[in-house]
Amino acid sequence: MEQKKYRELIEFDVIQAAIQGDADSINQIIAFFSLILMPDAKENLRMNLGMSSM
Repeated sequence: MEQKKYRELIEFDVIQAAIQGDADSINQIIAFFSLILMPDAKENLRMNLGMSSM
């Protein structure tokens, strides 16, 4: 049985820096969550515009 590969979590220091407005830290957080958020955003757009596929 194959084990799932999990991405490494964002360090707390990076989160704190992002809260303070550090652009590099913000970009790290966006990159981390983009794989999670992008499919949801596409589905939401498809539903709102009535598209059958994207």
